[in-house]
Amino acid sequence: MNLDYGILSKRIKRHIIAPSHEFFAATSPGVERLCLAELSGPILGIKDAEAVEGGVGFTGKVHDGYRANLHLRTANRILMRLGQVKATNFRQLARKLNEIPWELYIPSSILLDVTVRTQECRLHHTDAVAACFHESIHERMGAPMAVASPAEARSRETGIFVRGRQDFFRISIDSSGSLLYKRGLKRHGGRAPLRETLGAAILMLAGYDGRQRLIDPMCGSGTFAYEAAMISRRIPAGWFRSFAFMDWPCFRSQRWQDIRRKAEKEFVSNDRPGIWSADTDPEAVRAVANSLSDTTLAGSVQVLQKDFFDWEPSELTECLLGGADLEPREGLVVLNPPYGRRLGEGKQSQKLIAEILEKLAADFHGWRFAVLSPNQQLPGRIGLPHTKHPLFHGGLKLTLLVGRVPE
Repeated sequence: MNLDYGILSKRIKRHIIAPSHEFFAATSPGVERLCLAELSGPILGIKDAEAVEGGVGFTGKVHDGYRANLHLRTANRILMRLGQVKATNFRQLARKLNEIPWELYIPSSILLDVTVRTQECRLHHTDAVAACFHESIHERMGAPMAVASPAEARSRETGIFVRGRQDFFRISIDSSGSLLYKRGLKRHGGRAPLRETLGAAILMLAGYDGRQRLIDPMCGSGTFAYEAAMISRRIPAGWFRSFAFMDWPCFRSQRWQDIRRKAEKEFVSNDRPGIWSADTDPEAVRAVANSLSDTTLAGSVQVLQKDFFDWEPSELTECLLGGADLEPREGLVVLNPPYGRRLGEGKQSQKLIAEILEKLAADFHGWRFAVLSPNQQLPGRIGLPHTKHPLFHGGLKLTLLVGRVPE
């Protein structure tokens, strides 16, 4: 179709910018309630959010979707619902898709990625359904839409998600682009690195709000250090990255800058480090230190090569706060010890978890702890008061142990 951009702009304002829309913040299993708390909290203030399996649904203006992308620490991506159609054959599906005003949602000449899942649908061939969407959008837009390949950068594509169930197809557009655990900070990887969204969830479950000392003595790629530093500085999770919605026809740069300026007013500066990130692997320590040095978070974190089992809380006070005469103060010890392929046999992992808990009980009186453990490999008896939280990482079922070491 031929587009009159003056008319198109008015339609976008009337149909996209002005009304409210349904959104869905997709999360990892077990994290839905944390994401709900973020959406309902004082920063975002979404009043009608509801946690369901796999994420949180909420209603808001299109700029609320922008804000969710910027601030949410536990969401994997933010989808905006475009609607739902019923179809039992491809001719019917094509006719209904042609009625969707794609030009209001999708920029021309951009990569297009359609992801389809079906359940109990007569149109169960997902590739054929995806092809039908491509043809419909091409016909409506009057210009060819490039098909994204897995090797191409995800930041310059429009993602359409289609969920078919009993012949009803729910259609959503991805506002995030790259998954939200990609904060735009790290320049390095690691062996089985912990995703930032899960790292943030663990810190929340442990009660960390940025005002306590935090020690990550098995830091690996440094996920906890990055997340804790942003939380302590009140820097939004998406501050350092871009999003797919920035290519949407409805995107207004001035409104986005206003959202960022409001967030920036809440930033706080740390006059001395309160986060200690360490590992026995010198390459891991070097990678984390070098990566942090290129960011504004460097002053919040000290990175050291050290074995957790050699630590004493009094040493931490001296290293972190720069004063040997200061009294030790409690904080949070958060550990993601090696397990699975990184350690080998289940018995080895179970033994390491037991040793960690013994070390905490012996030397970290009054400290809170959060220890991530393989689900079936917990020690037979855990001698510290704790709660258990089931989590998932890389397809593995894990258990997070959270508690406080008695004084």
